Amino acid sequence: MKAFKRVFLIMDIVMAVVILFITAVHFMPADVRELTDAEKSGRAFIERLESRDVAEVDKIRSEKRREDIKAQRDARVKSLTDGSTDVWTLFEDYAIMGDSRAVGFYYHDFLPDDRVIADGGWTIRDIEPNLDSVKAVSPDHIYLCFGLNDVSIGYWDTPEDYVKEFSEILDRVQKELPGVTFYINSILPATDPAFDVMSEWREIPNFSRAVRKMCREKGIPFVDCDELMKEHADLYDIDGIHVKKEFYQYWAANMIITWYDVEAGLYEDIETDGTKTDVTGDDGIKED
Repeated sequence: MKAFKRVFLIMDIVMAVVILFITAVHFMPADVRELTDAEKSGRAFIERLESRDVAEVDKIRSEKRREDIKAQRDARVKSLTDGSTDVWTLFEDYAIMGDSRAVGFYYHDFLPDDRVIADGGWTIRDIEPNLDSVKAVSPDHIYLCFGLNDVSIGYWDTPEDYVKEFSEILDRVQKELPGVTFYINSILPATDPAFDVMSEWREIPNFSRAVRKMCREKGIPFVDCDELMKEHADLYDIDGIHVKKEFYQYWAANMIITWYDVEAGLYEDIETDGTKTDVTGDDGIKED
């Protein structure tokens, strides 16, 4: 009887040792013991799940941040359009280059003349010869307002010829002014009686579309003023090519709104063919 008890006692001890060993191995760190195929597969799944969850969290955070930025942008736009914000106070670290239409920004005392580098009769060929004046004010962004004389002066036979040279000029100027963001305004269309003086101005819409296409290809923000001109058609001067003093606040607001969109990472120029320009970089969100 005692022999049987001794056998059972030995078996209990052996069983206890086995159980302790199995338990120890099970709870041993993964980098100490060798994982089974099943355990490896399960661990890989958990890691993939955790990775996906982090990505989801980042995506939600990114979308929320974009919504917040857009809300801030919309509030700014509203304050501009309802007149509660003086648009001229928002121009900082900038330069405007252009022709006689751009001259109005300083002629009407809206902006200082050292930051409006413009003159009557100028074309895109006057950009490079006047870069020293631009460099003198050290702008972070430059608004280009050309096209009226470019269409009528006869240097370029077609819109394609025009944007080819425009693109080459921009390439050189961007090297001269690294870190500066360029904004190119659409060419303000002409209206009667301007066509009686210069029939070539009927081609402005075609030239402007070519400029827009060039901007999409080069990733340069395009300030579309076409709807603005339609909305304020009563603000043309009597000559049908220049605009009245009252128009400049709307034009300026349009440029600032485009600047807002670029700074907020919301700028997209989408054409009917689905092509779009995104000048915001990685995820389209500008970090603080």
